[in-house]
Amino acid sequence: MRTLEIRSSGRLENTTVHLNGEQIVGVRELFLNLKEDGTFDNWITYESTSNEILSKELFREYLADLNVNAEGFAAAGASLVFESDGNIDGTTIWRNEQRLDGLVEIFVYLRNVKTGWFKWRRDGQEDEFRAEAQFRNQDGSINGETIF
Repeated sequence: MRTLEIRSSGRLENTTVHLNGEQIVGVRELFLNLKEDGTFDNWITYESTSNEILSKELFREYLADLNVNAEGFAAAGASLVFESDGNIDGTTIWRNEQRLDGLVEIFVYLRNVKTGWFKWRRDGQEDEFRAEAQFRNQDGSINGETIF
């Protein structure tokens, strides 16, 4: 079982990603898409300790040479936590320590095109950060909201 925590104030530069309590350094892309119909997309692209760019299924694959910051910090702001055994039925999601119930869909996409959190690349790509959820209300209607 893995635990992924994203802490953010809503701005990419104020966002940290932690896996099983350790801050991951060198995250290039993070994609999570979970839907009540069984969709469970989850992958991460990161720069490894050997400077390779690797893409892996976040909750099922071995994350080789993961670069972690032992002195890491947790960004101020909201917290979004995914605890998963690699299957959608074995996944629980919390926002600010409250379990998310009535979830219809959650979508998180983070793209960091810098060569490091604070070094800019010049290839024309732009950073992107989206985190949204849709919930089913008691009357059956659905409403959406931004996570961070």
